[in-house]
Amino acid sequence: MAKRKHNELDVLASLDRKQDVKIVGRSVLILSSKVYSETFDGLVENTNKSHDLGNGSHGKIDYLVNHCGYNKAFVSNFKN
Repeated sequence: MAKRKHNELDVLASLDRKQDVKIVGRSVLILSSKVYSETFDGLVENTNKSHDLGNGSHGKIDYLVNHCGYNKAFVSNFKN
């Protein structure tokens, strides 16, 4: 079996620095690219998104979901 590239604590620390993802408990919340707007009666670009997730970040999210038992959800914003 191949050696794993990631470990959970390093992945959580790395993703904590990103603006488009938030870890809450065992859930990974990711900002969606488009959101519904009642004004335009359709989908528009999400103004909260900063587009700072790349291939490496998505690989880390996949590691958390597939190997560490986290759940992934897409949200329109992070409620405080």
